[in-house]
Amino acid sequence: MNKFIKFSKDISKYYPKKFDIGLDLAISKIKRISPDSVDPRVKNYHWLDLVNGMYEAYERGHYTAVLVDEENNVLEGPGFNIFSFSKNCLITPAKGVLEGVTRQTAIDLAIELDIVVKEAPISSEEFKNSREAFATSTAGGIIPITKIDGRVIGNGKAGKITKKIKDLYWEKHLHPDWSEDIKDLL
Repeated sequence: MNKFIKFSKDISKYYPKKFDIGLDLAISKIKRISPDSVDPRVKNYHWLDLVNGMYEAYERGHYTAVLVDEENNVLEGPGFNIFSFSKNCLITPAKGVLEGVTRQTAIDLAIELDIVVKEAPISSEEFKNSREAFATSTAGGIIPITKIDGRVIGNGKAGKITKKIKDLYWEKHLHPDWSEDIKDLL
């Protein structure tokens, strides 16, 4: 017997309704659990560090948080991966993060758009000085980060690179090589 189970959640309270608003996030002082303790490449429910980071962000007046490693390199937020665009290169952390499906999709799309992508450490200072930054998540897709620790990123709106990747991301949702209509599965 085949069963299809659908889980849906109202994400409007988690991510801004308008793409141009973007995320206002804080770089948390909370350190992400070491990958030597809990492998972040395995999706799990060990979120205590991420939850504490969110509470810290709320107390500081921000929408959400991104956690850091022991060297103060930014890693990920609660339910999302991050990207920084500077020096004509898109950078996402190489280790210490969940290697999310939407993260990999953003990497693939950037390469398709001839954007150089590097998986490398991103220092907190480098992240705050990004020309553009965005988050990726299954629930929200490609979401611009428009403020980091109160500092406006770019012009405070989604940047050109972020928009290109976001547009291609949603375009691919209708492409048969990238998606499958669930009517075909039933």
